[in-house]
Amino acid sequence: MMIRRGFTLIELLVVIAIIAILAGFIFPVFSQARESARQSTCLSNQKQIGNAVLLYAQDHDDVLMPERAAMPWNSDGSLVPWEVRLRGSWVNNIQAYLKSGENMGDHPPVGVMACPSFSQERLREALDAADCWGEGGTEGWFPPHQYLAHYSVAHYFQGGSGDSPADPLYNWPGSGFDWSTGNPPLMRIVSLAAVAAPARNAHLSDGFTATYQEAGDWKMQLDLGCAGANSHREGCNLWFLDGHARYVKGDPERYVDRDGDGRYYRRYFTYDR
Repeated sequence: MMIRRGFTLIELLVVIAIIAILAGFIFPVFSQARESARQSTCLSNQKQIGNAVLLYAQDHDDVLMPERAAMPWNSDGSLVPWEVRLRGSWVNNIQAYLKSGENMGDHPPVGVMACPSFSQERLREALDAADCWGEGGTEGWFPPHQYLAHYSVAHYFQGGSGDSPADPLYNWPGSGFDWSTGNPPLMRIVSLAAVAAPARNAHLSDGFTATYQEAGDWKMQLDLGCAGANSHREGCNLWFLDGHARYVKGDPERYVDRDGDGRYYRRYFTYDR
């Protein structure tokens, strides 16, 4: 007579333990595969935006598109209507060549302006890092009223002494207002012809473009480079002025080179080197 024998408790526990171990190996692989797909989507978005940037430059005597085309103030010192300023943001100014992601501040980023990997928590961690804005350096930016894009274009921003790797030169490859020149600020123009190494200078990266309110007035804030350091697997995507885009590990502003005169500069964000 045959006797049917079931699993003992020990055997069941062993099977469960094996399944748990296998799941521990498999689930991270699935998660990494999903993130790789999201990263690829963001890279494709940046390539499309970058193509539109080049088309804009072609129609504007090789001038790189500024982060905003409308000044905040009229010549008499009065504020330009917020709708006019928002229409002049790079997100909307580029729509003639892109036709995707237009945003007047009444909805989250859409189309190619939206990155499926975007996380405000990771963004703030990157911005608060000591080698970015530092703790409290972005006071007032968060929470923003609305994100216009999960990316940012380069604009006028320069500095650094170049005397050491800790204080390298930087001169972002983008046009924009020089706020140090007073009110109204001067527009600093950068043309493609002025970029010494287009294949090495990044004009677009993971980061953010958003609106917020300060002292009763609506404003726009954007940042790239170190802002995107945690966007994808502890790194970010960059789009370069020769038309290619690629992933860079860690903070892209931490990469430093040295020119023929021995001065240090940020590899991806110094257009005159």
